[in-house]
Amino acid sequence: MENASKALYMAGTTLIAILIITITVYVFSRASNVGESYQNREEDLVINAFNAKFSYLDSSGIEISNRELLNKASDVATALNLAYDINEKNNYDEINGISVYVYNQKNRKLILSLNNKNEDSSGSYIDNIKDLTDTILKEDLIKSNNGTKSRYFGKVEYSNYTRKANIITFELIEFN
Repeated sequence: MENASKALYMAGTTLIAILIITITVYVFSRASNVGESYQNREEDLVINAFNAKFSYLDSSGIEISNRELLNKASDVATALNLAYDINEKNNYDEINGISVYVYNQKNRKLILSLNNKNEDSSGSYIDNIKDLTDTILKEDLIKSNNGTKSRYFGKVEYSNYTRKANIITFELIEFN
């Protein structure tokens, strides 16, 4: 009888020890999830702040007939400058960089690319970002002096890998 009570005592203490270990593991795993969850929220905030710099340029939900809501030439120039600064900061890294394409109605294309080769569709390279933005602003000024109004339909694409904006495309729309 004495052996049976000792056996029950040993079995009980073993169960209590297993229970304490299980509770300890559970508490530590929950605590690590809290830290991981916080880190994920912080990462989401950084990504959303980055994308907010470009998301206003996306005209996807805007009817083309509602022209005043589309992007102006100054918006395009701002996007080019911002993308240029980000590319410079990231050393033209293909993962974290941004490419900007601007099309006018004659299918002339101006490009701010990740390889620091800014070009137009004629194949000639534009030496610096100032020349690229000046080209867009001058074309807009010439059109407005001729009585033609213009806006740019913008589209922002996001990387599947980083979830950040990585390609911005503008298409010129002219109207009287």
